[in-house]
Amino acid sequence: MDTSETYIMMRRAAIPDLGMGIPPVFSLGAEVQWITTFVCTDIAGNFYYFSKDEQFQLERQDQLQEIIGYPDYINLLTEFIEDIAAHKTMEQFWLCLLMNHKYGKDWDGENWIE
Repeated sequence: MDTSETYIMMRRAAIPDLGMGIPPVFSLGAEVQWITTFVCTDIAGNFYYFSKDEQFQLERQDQLQEIIGYPDYINLLTEFIEDIAAHKTMEQFWLCLLMNHKYGKDWDGENWIE
């Protein structure tokens, strides 16, 4: 799972389009599993970014694929081969693919642009 600063920055910038993600599910008495200082998982295995000012979901690769609902895997593989060199992780790749296909936006390194 990508918990890098780059993926967090990309996901934060996608909030106007994707929203905050699904709310976390925590249970009383269950200890929160912190992955980094700002990233934790809920009891369902979903990842979240938390700071004093904001919180949002960090979708895993499989969740991004589900959101896209991409049926044409031949075209997907072609795009993957052409685009993967520009991204460091599969989550970064899938978030870029999702934002491009659903919203017509591309990542310029700091923001989503049309």
